Amino acid sequence: MQTIMRKSLEVFIICLLFPLSWGHLCLIHPLQRGAMEITMSGSKTCFRHEPECGGQPPETPVHWFMGGKQMWIKWQQNYNHYDVGYPGYMDVAYAPLNSSNWKTIAYVADEYFYAQDHQRNYTAIVVLPNIECAHCVIRARYQSHKPGESIFYQCSDVVIKQTHAELEQAKPTPLQQQDLDTQYGSILKKYNNLKRKHDSSQYIDQHCLIGFSYNRLTPFDSFLMSVNLRTGETREMEKFYINIALQQKQRNKRNRIRANNGDFVYDAISAINSNGNFVNLYHTGETADIVIDFVMEVDLKHPGDVIKRAKIVNNLDFPISTVMPYAEDSYYTVTLADRVDKGQFQFILGKLTYTAIQQFSYKPIMWSEPESLYVNYQWAEYDSVRNRVYLLMGNENSPDRLQARIYTYDITEGNVSWVEVDVSDYTYMSFHVHKKTGRLFAVSPGLTYHFNPYWSLIEVDPSTGKSKNLKLITNVGYFSLYYGGTVFNGIDEETDTLYHVLRLIDTNADVIVGININTYKMTFSEITNLRHLHNLSYIRANNTCYL
Repeated sequence: MQTIMRKSLEVFIICLLFPLSWGHLCLIHPLQRGAMEITMSGSKTCFRHEPECGGQPPETPVHWFMGGKQMWIKWQQNYNHYDVGYPGYMDVAYAPLNSSNWKTIAYVADEYFYAQDHQRNYTAIVVLPNIECAHCVIRARYQSHKPGESIFYQCSDVVIKQTHAELEQAKPTPLQQQDLDTQYGSILKKYNNLKRKHDSSQYIDQHCLIGFSYNRLTPFDSFLMSVNLRTGETREMEKFYINIALQQKQRNKRNRIRANNGDFVYDAISAINSNGNFVNLYHTGETADIVIDFVMEVDLKHPGDVIKRAKIVNNLDFPISTVMPYAEDSYYTVTLADRVDKGQFQFILGKLTYTAIQQFSYKPIMWSEPESLYVNYQWAEYDSVRNRVYLLMGNENSPDRLQARIYTYDITEGNVSWVEVDVSDYTYMSFHVHKKTGRLFAVSPGLTYHFNPYWSLIEVDPSTGKSKNLKLITNVGYFSLYYGGTVFNGIDEETDTLYHVLRLIDTNADVIVGININTYKMTFSEITNLRHLHNLSYIRANNTCYL
C-alpha cells in the first residue's frame, strides 16, 4: 500500500438559495482563476470542462490561510443539470500545485429542482491541514451524470501557512463568516447552545471512528480515515486502490453494481474483530452479481497493512449481509436464501472459519422458517456472553411504518424465534447489544412521518418487541430524519457509551453523539461532515486515533 501524508480536516456544508440567474459552476471564494460572471445565465466563466482546472493556467496566489484554522469556501451551481435516475454531485478538494494527489474536503449530492435555471450557492466551512504550502490549489467540480455534459471544473490558487503554536480546540466560525452566512450563524448558535449543556468526556480523545473515504470521481482510490470524536476532524491514514460498492447505476445496466477496476469493499458491512482490527468484505469480480467474496482484515496498529485478504470457500450460494466476530479468525454471518418456494426466503446463520490453507471456510448452522414478507435485512448483533444473534428484518410492504421483526438465534440451544417490533411510538433500523447486561439499545427519531423529529435513546426488549424510552437526546429542530447514522461496534463496553452519527437539520452537516447508557450523560462533537465516509466503526484507544 502507498503511504500518504497524514493530515486533519473538518468540513461543514450549508446550502443557501438565491433567486439569481443560471449557469453551471463557479468558485466564488477563494476566487476562481480567470474571469467570473455569475449574474447572467449561461456565463462562459462557469462553463469550463478541461481537467483539472477548467483549462485556466495557474495564477499567483492572492489568498492565504492558516493551517489548522477554519476557512470558508463558496461556490455556485447556477445551472442545474440533475439527471433523473442517476443524480450527480459536487466536491471540493485541495492539492499542492502540479500535484495530482487531491484530497476531498467537501461533498454535496445534486438535487432536483425541476428547472435547469434554478440557482444554488453552497458554503463549506473547513479546517485546513496544518501544513506549509506556498502554492496550493483549491478545486471545485460538478459531475452531473447528464448525457452530453462532462465534468465542470474551477480552481483557485492559495497559500497555506503552518501554525507552529499548539492548536486550540475547535472553535465556532469567526464572526465575519457568520455574518456572511446568516443561516449558518443561526444553526451554529442553536447547536452550540445544545452542546454547552453537555461536558466533553475526558476519555473521548483516546478513541475514534474509522472508515473508508470514497469519491465517485476517483473510483479506484479510497482512503482509510480516522475521525476525532470531539472535534469531528478526519485524518487520512492510508491509500487503498479499491472501490466502495455503492448502488451506482450504469446506463442500460441500472440494476447492477459495478466497480470499474474490479476490486471493491461492500458498503454497510464491517466489524472490529477480537484483535482490534478493521474487517470488511472484499470483492474481486467485475460485478456484485456474482457471489464471490473475500474477507479483508486491516491492521489498525499499523494502518494500511492488510493482514488477510482470504477467499470464502465451500458453496457460499447467497450474499453475506453481515459479519460478526465470535472468536479469533471466526465470524458469524447472515444470508438471505431463496431455496424454498418462489417468494419464500430463509435467513441462514452461518459461520466463517479461517483454515490452514489461508481461506475462510463457510458453513450454514441455523435456519429460520420460510418467510415472504419480512425480508428486508436491516441489522444484526452478536451477544458473545449469551451466545445469541439478534437479527432485525423489515417488512417489505411497510416503508412508512417500518414494521419489523426481531429474530433471535440461540446458538447454545439451537433454536430460532421471532417477535413483532412494536412501532407505535418508536422506529429504528439498527440496535446495539450491551454484552455486560444483554440489553439492546437503539437511537430512534420516533415515527417516520416526523420529518423534524425528536431523538431518543431507547431500550428494545427482544423477547416482546416492545421499546422503552430511556433518555431524550434532543427536542425537535436539531437533527433530521435519517436512519443511517449507526456505527459498527457502536458500544464501548468499558465506558458503557453508545456512539451515533446525527445529521443537522436543513444542512449537509453531521455531529457525533456519545451517550452513556447507565447515567445518560451525553457528549456532542463539533460540527463536521462525514458524508464521504463509509463503514464507520468505533475503536478504542490505539495508535490509529493519534496518527
